[in-house]
Amino acid sequence: MPSGNWDTHGILIKDGGETSNQLYKNELSNLTAGSIGLGNNAETVYGLYGLKFLCNLNTQNTNDFELRRPETGFSYASRHQHGSTATNLAAGNTFSGSDGNNNNFVHLDFYSDGWYDYKFVTQSNQIPHPDEVNVANGFWNLYNSGLQNNCPTNFPEGIIKLVDIVDGINEHGIIKENYYNLLYSYHGLIDEGNTEGMVNDIVISWPEDAWELRNELMARSPYNSEEVLGTAIDQNIMPQGMLLEVLLANPDALRKGNLISHVQCCIANPFPSYMIDMLNAAQQGQTVRTLMEENLSTIHLDMANSHKRVVQHYLNDSLGFAPDVLLNWLKEMNTLEGRGQPNPERFFL
Repeated sequence: MPSGNWDTHGILIKDGGETSNQLYKNELSNLTAGSIGLGNNAETVYGLYGLKFLCNLNTQNTNDFELRRPETGFSYASRHQHGSTATNLAAGNTFSGSDGNNNNFVHLDFYSDGWYDYKFVTQSNQIPHPDEVNVANGFWNLYNSGLQNNCPTNFPEGIIKLVDIVDGINEHGIIKENYYNLLYSYHGLIDEGNTEGMVNDIVISWPEDAWELRNELMARSPYNSEEVLGTAIDQNIMPQGMLLEVLLANPDALRKGNLISHVQCCIANPFPSYMIDMLNAAQQGQTVRTLMEENLSTIHLDMANSHKRVVQHYLNDSLGFAPDVLLNWLKEMNTLEGRGQPNPERFFL
C-alpha cells in the first residue's frame, strides 16, 4: 500500500468528453489511486461513449479505479465497461486485493449518478468484489461475460506498428459504415425519430387524454427517451398505475436514475416505496435497445482505434510528413485533435 503520508496517483483523465478514450494495459502498483476519471468523460445523453478502463494490472492500490468528485455535480465515464471487438468481451482488468475496510471501495469507486455495466471472467483477481464496488448515486451491473480479453498489445514489436495504409483505410471505412448504419436505426427508434414532436404532443395533452397518451408511449416502448418520459411525468396526465406501467416498459431510460429519483421525491404525488423498488429492479432489464446501445459503444471504440492507427501511419510515414492529409483525418473525429489545432501531431505522440 502507499507508504508515508503522501497520496500517490497513477493516471488522471479530466473532461475528455464523449471521445472513446481508454486507459489500456497499464501496470499500477502501490498507489493511493491507480486510474482516475474527473469531470465529464462520456457522451452526456445515454453515456454510450467515453472513457473505458481496460486490461490494466493493479496490485496493492488503495483504489484501483475512481471517478473523482468534481467541483460541481458528478463525474462520468462510458457506462459500458467492457472490451471492444465484441459486446461480451471482458474488460480484462486485474484488481488489487480487498482491504477489509467497509468505508473504502478498492476496485471501482465512482462518484457518479449514472449506471454502469462491468463485464469480467472468472479468472483470479479479475472479478470485482461486490463489497469493493460503489457508485455514489447510481449502480453497477456486474456480468460474467464468459469471453476472456487477451489484451493484445498495440505495439507488438516494441515500436509503433504501422498499418498497411490501404488496408487501414478500408478497415476504418467498414467500421465507420457499420457504426452509422446502426446509429441511423437507433435514432429512428428513439421516440420514432422525433423527440421534440413527442414532447410537444405531451405538453398540449389534457387529463382526459391519459389513455391515448399511455397507448402511444406503450407502442413506442422501450424506445421512449428520458426527456419524453420526464415530460409525461411532469404533465401529471396519467394516474400512478398507468405511469408505472409505462416506466417499467422502458428500462433503458431508467438506468441513469433521474426518472426514478424524480417520481420518488419531486412530483405532486410521489411514488410509494414498493413502486420505487419495482423501478429499481427494472433498470437491469435487457431489451433490443440495450443490445443496440452496447454495440454502438463497442463499434464507436473500434472506429476510434482504427482511426488512430491510420493517423499513426501518417505521423510516421517514411515518405515524409503530409500535414494536409493528416489534418483531413484529424478533422474526421469531433475531438480536440480534429479542430484545426496547430501542430496536430503533438496530440498523438
